Amino acid sequence: MKITEYIEYSAEVRQAMGDGRPVVAIETAGTFEAFAYPENKAFANLVMERIRKEGAVPAYIAVINGRIRVGLEPAEVEYLAAKNEPLVKALRRDIPILLTKQMDALTAVAATMMVADMTGIKLETLLTVNFSVGVRLTNSGADRANCKENNGKTALSMI
Repeated sequence: MKITEYIEYSAEVRQAMGDGRPVVAIETAGTFEAFAYPENKAFANLVMERIRKEGAVPAYIAVINGRIRVGLEPAEVEYLAAKNEPLVKALRRDIPILLTKQMDALTAVAATMMVADMTGIKLETLLTVNFSVGVRLTNSGADRANCKENNGKTALSMI
């Protein structure tokens, strides 16, 4: 089975990608690890609201029950935010193991970039870094001059 066969999209992301609208991929580790429940849920919702306000569709990327989720439904945001035990912070190398073992995980920058690339969210159009949200990638309407480096720069060289 190919890794792409483990990818599932939220209804909102699937529709946006089908329509050619901008989709912003967001790593989940920065949001769901940075704050305790319910602040992490409120922050995730705030990030998604701001992205929608700018005309794009937010796509938090996570692994839930061994499936790569591109975009989270409200129940999935609640699930990750309210999780009592710490979640694995997935790096690129961890993804196949998490899928095989049907585990849950938050994505770090490099894993987020890998999934974004596999799903067609284009890296060349936008790469911005935010201290609490991590790398955000979108498939249209951005200026490369606004790119900044962070620990995910190695991942860029691998895509």
